[in-house]
Amino acid sequence: MAEVAPWLSVRQGAEAVDSVGLLASAAREARLDAPALDALAALLEGRIELEQWAASVTEPPGSKRSRAIRVA
Repeated sequence: MAEVAPWLSVRQGAEAVDSVGLLASAAREARLDAPALDALAALLEGRIELEQWAASVTEPPGSKRSRAIRVA
C-alpha cells in the first residue's frame, strides 16, 4: 500500500476517493475530455482492473501499445 502524506487524514483520503466519481460525472456533463479522471473513477468503481488503469497512465502518449480505455 502506498504511503499517505502525513497531513492527509484517513477521513480526508476517503472524501477524496469518494469525490472522484462526482468529478468525472461533472466533467462528462460539461463535455470535458478527462480520460485519466474517467479511468480513475472506473478503477475505484471496479469497472477496470488496476493493471489496465496503471498501463493507461504510465504509457507515453502515442506509444504503439497506447490505447483508449472504454468505461461505461
